[in-house]
Amino acid sequence: GLITVAGNIKFQMQGFGLSSNLTPEDIRFYLMYWDKIIIPTNNLIHFGIPDEEDLISSKALWRPRTNLVGSFSGHEIGEAIIKGQSEIAELMLKDSKTDWVVHQTGNQIFLPKETSKYNNTIRVDLSGVLPVPSKDTNINEILNFKERSSAELEALHSTLDELYKEILISPDPSLEAKSIFSRLHKEIQSLEKVSGE
Repeated sequence: GLITVAGNIKFQMQGFGLSSNLTPEDIRFYLMYWDKIIIPTNNLIHFGIPDEEDLISSKALWRPRTNLVGSFSGHEIGEAIIKGQSEIAELMLKDSKTDWVVHQTGNQIFLPKETSKYNNTIRVDLSGVLPVPSKDTNINEILNFKERSSAELEALHSTLDELYKEILISPDPSLEAKSIFSRLHKEIQSLEKVSGE
């Protein structure tokens, strides 16, 4: 499962910004490689995402709503969005049957100390080199493909988990991650070339 936010939060001197809202390609990427997607919202500010209603009705997406009490201004709104993600993550991480990944887009990751150990951005980055259905692909086609290819997708996740573990135990995780990303990207390009032929 994946727990993410509806865009890229950037804290500034006076307030916060939410940029690069999730695109249809982002949604198809999440849908293709995760069985459960959670994108929290709140009673203060709600950011819609592409195909939201279809994803919710297909049970692929859950948009839990956290309730914020009090007055908020500037950076407090951004902090409240992150806090909402963290609260949902803490709740979901108690589920021992599902492997949850806490993720945010962009170059900066903001998580409270108690949740930061669950930040598995490397795992999402590893998946990021995988092929993604085009933005025009119907979400039901993706769900049907996943159902037919569940064994292969499970094997793929196992491989990605092993690569993730290699990165974590490396003396230089940053260099190891770059090396693995490059190797994985080349292997996928070769596979796509062969399948295209």
